Amino acid sequence: MVNAVYAIDDFPGDALLWRIEWIGGVGYNRSVPSDPQISICLAQLPAGQTDPLSARSRSSQTKRTVRMGVDLLPYISIASVWQQRRPVITDLAASRHRLTIDTSSCRMVALGDVASVISRSSYLFGVSWPDVRRTLLVAVEQDGDPYAVMIPTPEIIRFYYAPSTRLAQAVFWGEYDETFNAERSGVFEEGVVKVHLRRWLEDQDAWTLARYMCSPVMQREASRLHKSLQLYQLNSTRLSDAKLFANRSALFANDAESAMIACSLL
Repeated sequence: MVNAVYAIDDFPGDALLWRIEWIGGVGYNRSVPSDPQISICLAQLPAGQTDPLSARSRSSQTKRTVRMGVDLLPYISIASVWQQRRPVITDLAASRHRLTIDTSSCRMVALGDVASVISRSSYLFGVSWPDVRRTLLVAVEQDGDPYAVMIPTPEIIRFYYAPSTRLAQAVFWGEYDETFNAERSGVFEEGVVKVHLRRWLEDQDAWTLARYMCSPVMQREASRLHKSLQLYQLNSTRLSDAKLFANRSALFANDAESAMIACSLL
């Protein structure tokens, strides 16, 4: 998650601590059709708790769901803590583990279809369940367990396609190809990649766009993501938790760098 430099207006403005429990679906914004919204499920940390992953914090049933513009997706992540609309620094180093992920064993499933394999002591959705049950996620097999690692698809999109506000806008607005000058960019001799950024992009965006230029899979999926959103907007005016990501069987599958990307996600 990039360092947030401003408050997120749609988040609670009180002095309580709120943990991002889940990132839901992306869908149509009735107020501003050109700016899709994403559902964010928040859980209030119990009094005296500062660890968002403690047993008491995970069992909290004081929850709320908010919707924010997709351009803010790079600033959030599951388990991050917020107070007065701003992020709170937390030390979760002890909860991080290094994993080796074989993306050939990944598959897309709806959260509602695998709820029975998630221990209530590990994740108690409670009142937020109607807002998250249709969310699609990537299930990764580990040591014979087909659901050992479960990653919400918005987390993959945030890391792989939308690490900045401008790129988040580009992928959801269908303007990824317009973020660089195609005539002055490309893959040259000895595999050297040159990216001539448009002036509204940051220099760090070049790393993601270089990968995009070299990866037919990333190009295909970025295009499909936008087309899925367009199709949904034509058929509904209500924000969906699943349809945008339906049939996303290979957000990064068959990509030579996908194993490294998946490991970095965790």
